Amino acid sequence: MIRLASFLLASYIRSYRYFAPVGSMLIAMMLLYSYKPNPVMDSYAVTSAFLFVGGAWLSFSFLNHAGAVLEQLSVIHAGSMRKYAASQMLALLAVIVFLSAFFLLYPVVMNMFAETVSARQWLIASSGHLALGMLGAGISYFLQAAYIRNISRATAILLI
Repeated sequence: MIRLASFLLASYIRSYRYFAPVGSMLIAMMLLYSYKPNPVMDSYAVTSAFLFVGGAWLSFSFLNHAGAVLEQLSVIHAGSMRKYAASQMLALLAVIVFLSAFFLLYPVVMNMFAETVSARQWLIASSGHLALGMLGAGISYFLQAAYIRNISRATAILLI
């Protein structure tokens, strides 16, 4: 399952569909931290909201990047649709963990906060980033093309 997740992730990276969601999240984060000092939890709340929207957008493009033939072959090699779906979510989890770590560490490394981050704030912020990122990915999982054929309808449901 880990090999299939890494294959799906490599296939997604080769498709360059990740650039728009990741680039938008990075630009939004750079705009947020364009001035300093920032309050710790308020700015982490905003970046976790960025991660929710970006995770949903990233997941939406990730789950629809493979063609029907590649998806069918991957399901056959995985052995079941359940293993294939779990490997998709594992690959998305890896991306969201990486983005969460970047969103959490960038302001600390660049000294953007007014005060130092306590362990309690760090725990709350990291769990919030991971939870909202995976929530966005999970919601968009049920709005992929396999379940809802009309992409504009799925996008409207996601925005609501």
